[in-house]
Amino acid sequence: MNSAQIRTLTSFRLYQKIKHLMYIFPAYGRLSFQKTVMFGLLLVSMLVSGCASTTVTDPGKRADLWMPPPGKSKVIFIRPGKFTGLIGYINFGVHDEERLIGKLSNWSYFVYECDPGHHVFSTSMENLTFLDADLLPGRIYYVKVEAFVGSWSNETGMSPLYPGGHEIRWKKMPDLLAEVKRSTVTSQEVEHDLKGAQAYTERLKKYQSDPEAYLAKILPEYGQTTPIFSP
Repeated sequence: MNSAQIRTLTSFRLYQKIKHLMYIFPAYGRLSFQKTVMFGLLLVSMLVSGCASTTVTDPGKRADLWMPPPGKSKVIFIRPGKFTGLIGYINFGVHDEERLIGKLSNWSYFVYECDPGHHVFSTSMENLTFLDADLLPGRIYYVKVEAFVGSWSNETGMSPLYPGGHEIRWKKMPDLLAEVKRSTVTSQEVEHDLKGAQAYTERLKKYQSDPEAYLAKILPEYGQTTPIFSP
């Protein structure tokens, strides 16, 4: 093994250890630890380009993008950016109230089937952003999840996607859905995340009560009655 291969292997192992630490200490307001971890990830990203493994899997025939079962609603969360460096190594968890429902790495998506009615979806980094959602049965809804890297903070954002919306040209959605790959979470990850549910709920309520917080909504009419992508 030459020196370049040794350096790559060592850096990748360091990255894996940092990821493990982030898993042990989820970001329920523990921002000082998160900033330290992010600095470590920045160093690793300069040494290792494209070596990090992800939980993204091949979407196969895309049956998960079809209509929901009778009486259910379906929400498809999409992270369309192909970031490199620091931000590209960070997976964002998405919650329905206090429960973890999925994680997103670069250029990935996950599908959430749920009962119709009111939901509060959220994700966090150094901030916390949330969507109030009112879902109809037999509809598919789409949400874009993003990361923003600033000089002083790194934040996430969520916004609904629908025909006539400003976040993306709707006719581009089939191309987007054809390229993203499906991401999943394990039952062990969900169970582990519940250990911080109380702290996360308190943080969510704090943001919801802030009069200056940006309030985004998924309106019932944003739901689609036919899938926009099928095999």
